[in-house]
Amino acid sequence: MSIQQHITDGGKEIRIGQLYRDARDTNVRTLRVDAIEEPWQDWKGHKHFPVAYTVIRQEREPGVIVEPMRRGQMDAERLTGKDFVLLDGGEADR
Repeated sequence: MSIQQHITDGGKEIRIGQLYRDARDTNVRTLRVDAIEEPWQDWKGHKHFPVAYTVIRQEREPGVIVEPMRRGQMDAERLTGKDFVLLDGGEADR
């Protein structure tokens, strides 16, 4: 079962359809949030919300852009953390 939106412990909202990019200057990926899965709890009692995403664009080096459409998954806290930036508007055309 997929969740439509989630507020992280840090107070950041994540929604299906949002676009994020790597917060670095090289090999920059653009990720589209496809699903927010049911949370699971680790042995310390912390809840994790897995986010399924698709890499819809990757600029490997300046001027070299590919559209790998590769799928992956990461924790919502990581996606909304310092390693990624929510793109302006934040919504993909689905």
